[in-house]
Amino acid sequence: MNTARTPLFLMANLGAEVSRLVSFKEKGNRILAGKALNRAERILAEIKTFPEMKSRLEEIVLLETQVANVANTEAESTASASRLKSYFQPFALRMLKDGDMAAVDADNGIVHKI
Repeated sequence: MNTARTPLFLMANLGAEVSRLVSFKEKGNRILAGKALNRAERILAEIKTFPEMKSRLEEIVLLETQVANVANTEAESTASASRLKSYFQPFALRMLKDGDMAAVDADNGIVHKI
């Protein structure tokens, strides 16, 4: 399956990683939470490489900060974990627009359009 890695695709996948991060953090699993954070950071870095995202750089930088805050058990985040997860729902729903289907790869958690 070869899915184009568009900003929409990446944002949907970022949402999945943030959801995993929150879940692992709530369960006290720092190792898996750290891995989810690393994947989220790689996705954010890739999103910033798209020319069409340059005008949204401030939003992406703020998003990076919020994801890091949620990951840090010591930090008070200005956005609650549930609000941050809610931020990503429209991206996943848009992937499904017009009857398109998506599936999450169980091995790496990536959302694939099918």
